[in-house]
Amino acid sequence: MAMSEILPILISITQSINSIKSISGRIPRSILPGSGRTYEDLENHITTLEGQVENLKDKINTKFPELSRLIRSYSRTISDIRIAGALSDKIGELYGLSSEMIKFTSMFTNNIQSDYSRVTSGVQNLPELSVEERGSLERIFVEIRDLIRDLRDSNQSNSESIRRNLERISTRYSDAEFLLSKLLNKILASLDPR
Repeated sequence: MAMSEILPILISITQSINSIKSISGRIPRSILPGSGRTYEDLENHITTLEGQVENLKDKINTKFPELSRLIRSYSRTISDIRIAGALSDKIGELYGLSSEMIKFTSMFTNNIQSDYSRVTSGVQNLPELSVEERGSLERIFVEIRDLIRDLRDSNQSNSESIRRNLERISTRYSDAEFLLSKLLNKILASLDPR
């Protein structure tokens, strides 16, 4: 059930509880069975329910914005990783098609470095990562950083070496995307009440 469906239900429950409370307040105690203890129990139960509904509303109002920020942050970072991986892959394909691409190695490397910086900044700002998860991502990004350095320092006349490095960069970005997607699914699964 979506949050947009839960809030109207909670409002409806609160209104129903208030209606029951106002009606029960008008019932003379003399017509209630027993000593009136049932009436007091009912009032206490209604008060308890009202408190629980208010507590749920507060939790929804505070937790939902946090959750949506978290999901947007993960989604944005995953999207940046996808773009960086696709760029590396396509540039690698270009090197496979023409040896003339050697002229553009410096420009391509700068673009890849820029994407790498944006992606690592996004990953650094992700909350909800365990030490193991953060360590796995850091290992991947250290490898990507080293591959970019190799591109920058490589023999500019060996297009096959450049193409292999670009393929490795693309593969490592795919690994990072898989890991973050798995983490996002874990967060979403934790919300499932089943």
